[in-house]
Formats: sequence, C-alpha cells, structure tokens
Amino acid sequence: MFTLPLYDDNPVGDRPVITWLLIALCVAVFLWQQTLPPRLQEASVYGLGVVPAVLFGYDTLPLGFRMVPGWASIFTSMFMHGSWMHLIGNTWFLWIFGHGVEGAMGPVRYLAFYLLSGIAAALAQSFADPTSTLPMIGASGAIAGVLGAYFVLYPYANVRVLFFFFLFIRVVNVPALIVLGLWFVGQVLSGAAVPMDQGGVAFWAHIGGFLAGVALVPLFRHSHRTLWGDARSRSFAIMPAQAIRRGSVPETPYRPSGRSPWGGFGRGRSSPPPIVHPRVAGASASLPMLAIVGSRPPTRSRMQRDARDLALSASSAEAAALFDTVVEHYVKYRADTAQLVGQLIAADPEFALGHCLKGYFTLLSCKAANVAAAGACLEAARLHSGNATVRERQHIEALAHWRSGDVEAALATWERILAVHPLDLVALRLAHFSYFWRGEARAMRDSVLRTEPAWSSTVPGYGTWLAMAAFGQEECGEYGMAERSARRAVELDPADLWATHAVAHVLEMQGRPQEGVGFLAEQEAHWEGANNMAHHLAWHRALYHLELDDFEAVLLLYDRRVRPLDSALVQAQPDLYIDIQNAASLLWRLELLGVAVGSRWAELADRAEGRIGDHVQLFTLPHFMMTLAADQRWQACARMLEALRREGAAGASPDARILGDLALPACEAVIAHRRGEHGRVVALLAPVRDALWRLGASHAQRDLFDQMLADSAQISGRVEVLTALLPKLAIGRGRPPEERKAYARVGQLTS
Repeated sequence: MFTLPLYDDNPVGDRPVITWLLIALCVAVFLWQQTLPPRLQEASVYGLGVVPAVLFGYDTLPLGFRMVPGWASIFTSMFMHGSWMHLIGNTWFLWIFGHGVEGAMGPVRYLAFYLLSGIAAALAQSFADPTSTLPMIGASGAIAGVLGAYFVLYPYANVRVLFFFFLFIRVVNVPALIVLGLWFVGQVLSGAAVPMDQGGVAFWAHIGGFLAGVALVPLFRHSHRTLWGDARSRSFAIMPAQAIRRGSVPETPYRPSGRSPWGGFGRGRSSPPPIVHPRVAGASASLPMLAIVGSRPPTRSRMQRDARDLALSASSAEAAALFDTVVEHYVKYRADTAQLVGQLIAADPEFALGHCLKGYFTLLSCKAANVAAAGACLEAARLHSGNATVRERQHIEALAHWRSGDVEAALATWERILAVHPLDLVALRLAHFSYFWRGEARAMRDSVLRTEPAWSSTVPGYGTWLAMAAFGQEECGEYGMAERSARRAVELDPADLWATHAVAHVLEMQGRPQEGVGFLAEQEAHWEGANNMAHHLAWHRALYHLELDDFEAVLLLYDRRVRPLDSALVQAQPDLYIDIQNAASLLWRLELLGVAVGSRWAELADRAEGRIGDHVQLFTLPHFMMTLAADQRWQACARMLEALRREGAAGASPDARILGDLALPACEAVIAHRRGEHGRVVALLAPVRDALWRLGASHAQRDLFDQMLADSAQISGRVEVLTALLPKLAIGRGRPPEERKAYARVGQLTS
C-alpha cells in the first residue's frame, strides 16, 4: 500500500514567506552541491554536515574538509541534502505543515523556532552516538520540530492523504493527531528497538526535533493563537481520486489555491523523510558522498583510542591494544608483524584499518605478484569502512593509490593525514619509506620534522620518531644532528633497528669503519626476532670490513648474516628486494676489488630470473641484472632489457619514464661492465649519473654506480670523466674519495 499526504485543511492567512525562503535555500544549496566536482562534494558533506565525533572533539576533519567550525555545522547541515528525492521529500513536508505553524508564530519567530528545532535534533542524534564519524545532513530534524508544533496547534486539523492499493485509489481526511502521532510513535519504537551499534535512520534526531517543537510552540506562538485547535472539515471522509484536483472537503474550504504545491502528486512518504547518514557510494573513498535513505553499516557505540590517543573504530580495547602492538612491531622491524596483523583481523574482522594494514604490509614486499593480494585487503577494508573514522578512510584511500602504482597520490594522502594527525605513526612511517625509495631525501626529512611540535619523550613511539628524523637528516648531510638524534633513539630502545640503521649510515658517510664495526657488534644482541632489516645491518657491517681490507670477514658475514640461505627469513622470502640488493651489491663491490666470490651468484640469478618483468621496485632492477650478468645468463639479460624497454615505451605506469630514462641505461651498463665494454659503461652511466637518485635508496647504496663508472672510466682511460666525478664523490663524505678503498686507484690515476 502506498500513502502520500497531499495537504491539510487549514486556511492560509498571510503568505508563508519564511517557509518559501527555507525551501528556496535548500534547493539553492543542493544545486550548488551538484556543481561541485566529486572530491569537493565529499568534502562539503563532511565539512558542512554534523559529524558527532568532530562536534564533541573525539576526532578532527582533514584540513581540506574543514569548511566551518564544528558548532556551525549544526546550522549548515540543515540545508544540505544527498539526493533529489531527499530534497523533494523534505521540502514537500515543510510545505504541507510549515504554512500553518508560520501563520501561528509570524515570520521572525517561526524562523527562530525552526533553527532551534534543528539544533535540538542535531544534538539529540549526536548525543545518542557521540563518537560517530559519519556526517549527518538534511532538513528533517528541523522539520520534525515543525511537525511537533503542528501537532500541538492543530491536532484535529485534517490531512488529506492519498491511499493507493492496487486499483483502489482514494483520498481520505485523517486528523493530524493520528498522522503525526503515529509517525512519532514509530520513531520512538524504532529508536528504542534498533541498537546504536547497528545504526540506520537517525531516529533520535526526529525524536529530539519533534519534542523540541512541542516544548517551544507555547513560547513562540502569537498570544491570540490557541492550542489544540478544532477540526475544519469532516474527519475520515473518503473521496475519489479526483478529489486531488478539487482541493476541498464538502464542508469547508481547505486552501485558496485549490491544488497541491506542485499541481498534483508524486512519489513520497506517509511520514516525513528521515535525516540520513551519508556513506561512500561506490568502490573508492575518493567518489562523491551521497545521502541515501536506508540502513548503513553498523557503528561502534564507543570509539577506541590507540597508544597516541588517536581514534580507532576497533570493536574492543583488546583489539586496540593489538593494533598498537602491530604498529610497534612494524616500525621496529620485527619478523612477527604479519602474524600479528592476522591476529588483529581475527580479533576484529570488521576493523577496516586492520585490513588496510594488511594491505600496506603486503605492498611493502615490493613484489608485483603480491599486488592482487593487496587488492583483496583493500576490498575488505572498503567493505567495513562504514564505521571508520575520517583518518582511517584516508588510509584506505592511500592504500588504493599505492596499489594502483600511484605512489605520489598515496604520499599526498599520508601527508593530509599527518597535517591533522601528526602522531599517526603508520602514515609517518609509510611516507618516510616511500620518500626514501623515491630518492627524495629532503622531502623524507621534512615530512618527519613538520610533525615535531606534536612529539615529545612522553609520547609512545618517540624513539621511532627520532630515528626517522635522524635518517632524514643523515641523507641530507646533517650528520651532527643525525647522530645525536639516532643515538638518543638507540638509548631509548636498543631494539629499534631503524635507529641503529641511522647511526650506521652516519658512520659510513663519515668514514668511521672501525667505529662502525664495534657499534654494530654491540647492537647485534638486540636484534632477536628482527626481520630482514638485520640482514641489511649486516650489509653495513660488511661495508666497514670492506673498507678495512678484511675481505675474509666480509665473505663470512655474507654467508652467515647478509644472505644466510638456511635461515627461516630467507626461506620464507628468498627474493625479497632488500635482500637481493644487499647480496648483489656486496658481491659486485668485492669483485670490483678483485676478490673472488665463488658460486654465490647462481642462486641469486635464479631468483632474479623469476622476477623478470616485475618493475615495482626500481632500485632493485639493476641488482637483478647484476645477478644475471654475473652468472652469464645473457638470454635472461636480454629478456629483462626487452621488458624494461616495453614498459618504458608504453608509459602505462607512473614510473615508466624513470624506467626508460634511468633504470634501462643502468641495467645496460651492468651488462656492459660484465662483458668488459668499459667505454659503453661510461657512455651509458656518465650522462645519467646525477639523476640516478630518482631510482631511490641512500647515498651509500647508490655509491655502487659511482664505483662502476669510476672503474670503467679508469680502465678506458677517460681521465676527464674521473676528474669531473671525484669532486662529486667528496660531497657529503668524511674522507676524500682517493682515501676510500673503492677509489684509491682512481685517485692515483688523476693525480
């Protein structure tokens, strides 16, 4: 059965100017919403709608979403709508019942009454679910106040209601006492029956608005207007459908116009349209936010907090504590991080950020074969994002960008998170990681330092913040500050491998190998349970031994610490990008110095050959090529070059240009060097040397390309190339290049 209120039988006195104005404002605002691009439509719903968690200080909106103060959103939300049906339904009921209430109050009092009712409605719903992060928009809270006033002023006035049941179409006079009374009882029963953690229509906004209208009407009506007015027509009179056009019941006129406001009738409801909670409509958080009528995903009645007091949509304190453990183990490079995130999801399957973390950790493998698995995590995160905070939704957005290969967009999203939530350690670390592998040292440093005002020694994770700040400073050549910050971080937690790593880099760049050997030997006792970062620290220690001419120690470290083939870590991820980089670059450095490395290249080449066509991690590509060329797998080398050329020429990926302009000549130079074509090495590397930072990684890691260029330039007698190269090698180093093991012969030649 379909029912639709058409109009009432109250005569219109003065023109309802304010009612017309309110309807016009709602229409104008909605039309303005439609002119906005999708991203701004989303921002307008959050920025101008009531977000209870923001209103009460439980959460904050991203900078780009902040349009008005939280308190002002109570007013702006009254004029926002999510769809044409949402708008038409609200304005229809305002037109039917607003004119009588405005006539009883006068325009000025009516406007004040309307706004106060809207305030009461917004606060009622917000107090009912104070930590909700879903925006609430719509005029029906204020309109519910108008209904409450009408209920008291004209309870016996008849509302002409259209009844449609198959072929039975009639118009019936129903007293407002029944129409509005039944509607209000329905709101109360629904509000009491539906748990807050299941969400749905904002019943408490309707209840609060209606009760406010009932309470306020005696204060705002004109003194000559009585309450509980009598009927003006016969109740329950039944008329044929043609009565829609006649405009009166037999006894008395109902309205001079003789027609419903739009000259007929359309789709509608037998009760005022509900205020609705907008949610994401579509597969991406970057799509427009639409107000829809119906249920929404369950909301958590109480918001959890993480160790740094950021809001979490986790279902329990236990899940929130497990989240903190996952984050701590992630930033401190513990091997059990993936296992812990599995436990987190098992403990709270509907925690969107838990699924997002799993997706992040999957992409951290930098392996094309794992991108699909990250996509599954993304879909799970989106599925459960109805309860997520604004910050958590931004993390899902960042995951979507990263999975698609758009690291720049992911970085922009993480930076937006940090602008509002500088204590978000996950966003901070992922931005730090991504800037590093893009070679953007200053951006990596500045991203961390911008958050400095929020951090102190009392904040959990402060040592990790110091370690990131230190590494950014080291890569920018600020060694004094970097070493102080890094050593302080090591003091706070010797098991923080990134802090140890920052110190190791300072010692490498300043030419302090003996000190480096001692420092890492002391710290190794704290690496129990570490992931593959322990292999990288062993690589740093091997570089110190290399500089000290202790080649036997280097090979021993390679077999036991850098590439321990029998370890669980290597067996679990035999082709992990950082492990391949460590191993290939160390063996190549040894051979440049004339040290035989035996058959160690073969197993690395096996791994590299299986990754031909995988271009996710740019800096790893020349290292894959080193293993193939060193093992003389020339056909595999040719296939890899062809794959690089193909993707570079296609331009399908965001990094296609870097692939073609930098990764390809670097890989070609590796092959040429192995074949003894040193003139070609110089021709390939010298023109791109100053741009190779775009492949990512650190100065210490990229130094291998300089060693290769210097070696080929020396052998081919290109003194002018060496003369131009040596001053660049001195930048940021504690010792001149001719005093370093790799460049000793070069210094002799140029002198």
